Amino acid sequence: MSFLYRWFGPLYDAILCPGLPLSIRWRLLALQPVVLLTNAIQYWRGIRSKHPKTTIWIPLRRAPGHSVRAIVYHPLEKVSKNGPRALHLNIHGGGFLGGLPEGNTPFCDRIAAETGAVVISTSHRYSPRYTFPVAHRDVQDVAEWLIENAGRLWSADLRLMSVSGFSTGGNLALGVAQWLARSEFNMKAAVMFYAAVMFYAPVYLRLSPWEKPKPAKYPENDPLAFVLPLMGAYAGSERDKYRDSPILHPILADIESLPRNMLFLCAKVDLLLHEQTVFVNRLKDEAAALNRKIEGPQETSQDHPSSREDRGPLALEFESAARSPYNIEGINAEYHHFIPRFLLRQFAALEQPPPARRQRGRRPRSQRSQGQSPKDPFVNAIDLKKNVLVQVSVSREFGLVDMYRDQGYQNPRHIEDNLGKLEGHAGKIIKKASDTFKVGQALELTRRERDTIRKFLFLMKYRNSTFYARYNHDSITTYDSNDKHRLESYMRERKFKSPRDIWYANLKTFLDLEMDPDMQWIKKVHERAFPDDAMMFIDHMQSKFMAFCQPLSEEDEFILTHNAYGVFEGPSDVRIDPATGGAIEGAYTEYHNFAPISAKLIIILRSSLLVDPSKEGAEDLQEEWEIMREEVRKQHLFPDKAAVSLLESLPIKKCGNSYSTTINGKLVLEPNRGPRAEDRFYFTCFRISSYYVNLINSIFLEQATKGDTIVYRSKLALGRTLKSYLETVREGFKLVTDDDNDPHLAFLKKLEKIAGQLAGKVCLRYKAIALPKPQTHMSQWVAHLVGLKVMALSGKSDAPEVYKLLKPGSFLFPLNSFAEYDH
Repeated sequence: MSFLYRWFGPLYDAILCPGLPLSIRWRLLALQPVVLLTNAIQYWRGIRSKHPKTTIWIPLRRAPGHSVRAIVYHPLEKVSKNGPRALHLNIHGGGFLGGLPEGNTPFCDRIAAETGAVVISTSHRYSPRYTFPVAHRDVQDVAEWLIENAGRLWSADLRLMSVSGFSTGGNLALGVAQWLARSEFNMKAAVMFYAAVMFYAPVYLRLSPWEKPKPAKYPENDPLAFVLPLMGAYAGSERDKYRDSPILHPILADIESLPRNMLFLCAKVDLLLHEQTVFVNRLKDEAAALNRKIEGPQETSQDHPSSREDRGPLALEFESAARSPYNIEGINAEYHHFIPRFLLRQFAALEQPPPARRQRGRRPRSQRSQGQSPKDPFVNAIDLKKNVLVQVSVSREFGLVDMYRDQGYQNPRHIEDNLGKLEGHAGKIIKKASDTFKVGQALELTRRERDTIRKFLFLMKYRNSTFYARYNHDSITTYDSNDKHRLESYMRERKFKSPRDIWYANLKTFLDLEMDPDMQWIKKVHERAFPDDAMMFIDHMQSKFMAFCQPLSEEDEFILTHNAYGVFEGPSDVRIDPATGGAIEGAYTEYHNFAPISAKLIIILRSSLLVDPSKEGAEDLQEEWEIMREEVRKQHLFPDKAAVSLLESLPIKKCGNSYSTTINGKLVLEPNRGPRAEDRFYFTCFRISSYYVNLINSIFLEQATKGDTIVYRSKLALGRTLKSYLETVREGFKLVTDDDNDPHLAFLKKLEKIAGQLAGKVCLRYKAIALPKPQTHMSQWVAHLVGLKVMALSGKSDAPEVYKLLKPGSFLFPLNSFAEYDH
């Protein structure tokens, strides 16, 4: 913001801001002299202060090209220390309409002088030109910038970070605290505000300022009453849309998203006293069990009682809203796991860190004195960014921020909520299976239980980060998968606005689908979901059988990658686009899918393409099965190789059931018998050799290049599986290009380093695709150059595809051009 706008913003907006009603424009003009006076006082305070300070401009990540002005108040030399120091963020007031960072200079001076903290007082963009959530996002960008730079610039300790705000700055302070508590910074590094101080902060903006209850002795004739409509301009016309947002209305906030220590200060004649009192009393009730410290107004007038029995209707409305399930609109981020925590806990490390390792602010409510919270254990992992072995909390891994937040739905959390319900049902069945197999018994499931697990396994595949990345586009123009033309047609037909909306709608369809024995669900899913994905769901449910497996050797374990539930084993064709050099997916066949349940248990789904009907007592299906296999085979570039599965000899078979018997080694169905709700299924757990465990892990590793983390349980088992993957030569595995910056080669070398630490010397073996240089006949080369010159003279901005082959590094090459390396 320019100097002139900070001082003459009301005048500027009154004249030039489009869309403002006359009632706002004349009030802005009337406010201009007041702004000049208050800014002059605040600026003079800053000039008179002898405290060491500097002015900085902080770039706004969400608004490229914009920045906000901030003042850095440095600690005095007598309290300065060599080590890390506390960091305090202050946000000035001004009704969202104005204000200067210098406005709170006496407060910031004292904090820096007496505590030795580095204090940053920041500004933001103003209303009415900018309405919610712009100012909140500006402050979030400031906080993000401080997290990334304060340690380097001022040796600030992010574990000692606090926040304060005056008036509307207090609202912004509570908003940024909630955002940080649920942001990726907290999820990855447990960075959050430890304490907060709010001076007369508005915490309930559902009511316009003139509608708020007035405290006792509030002046009847307020000389600045004409300004009140301006104070409500920030919530603006979107007030109803964001009525359930705890960011805009902190009184609705979950206490778990707020700092552990909070102090509220408010004058007894302040218009905001009533809502602050209600908010503080509610927080005190909830904080008692959480060891939180909250200080606020203790004495109120008779019109604003603090006792629970005497609270008025507005207080009851506040409490009801605050305790009901809340809806976060627009900006408050939530961390959504695409691998549920109940599964991650099955991979918990045998050795948990001592209690001292826990980050402050998230202690279990029982205040355990020893050990790790069972709901939030640590897992062993390879950090692929730093290429080191680490321990990470299950609450901070395998998730993305707001990936299931459907903003076009009345309840944006409906997908996350329903996924949670499905996880609850599936978790009970998986625990039942795990406990049963531990004692060597067979598992019996009802049809409903079996279908629940099958649906859960499909959604584990469909909900993951790969599908999210595929569909996460605001427009079809940026969607780049090979079904783009079909998706675009479907969007027009169903009036979807973005590919992401289709993904959300499909998730809802799959979650809501009732798996009835009569299979009416097949018709319903065809009607309600994108056809390609509907067929994928049907194929998953009907064309595969499910088997449980565990390692034969006690030393073997399964690993877990970010996309393990979406990985498949089977032929997959890839060709190279000569214009871009990028890979284009072709035909693929899923022979096996995987679902790691723990380091010692995995569910494997095998395609019916690998199950000979004649061996299952279904000779009448033999011809149809052979035709289908042949059609699938012919889709591939190399049909002969496509008919082979790496895991075809894996010793698994279909489960038994209550509606068939085995005669001469073949399953024979009971006559005149269709699927029924009372059907039972009997599963055994197949023990598989080290060869298959390592092969399955190798399939996971082969597709883990784009992930950040690989979870394992024991170092011994990890070393064995890495050594097997890196040293074993298998066709189609560890293919890289001869580009020095090939990402898959970099990934392999990272694993080689880790494997060397765990298993001694490891010899990495991989295949490099030798990319030939472009070769063009001289006459053709000259013709192309002339053609490009003609194109340039014509004024056209793009060239035909054939000319794009002339750009440096363009080439065509055969896929069988390989060189093998021992590293």
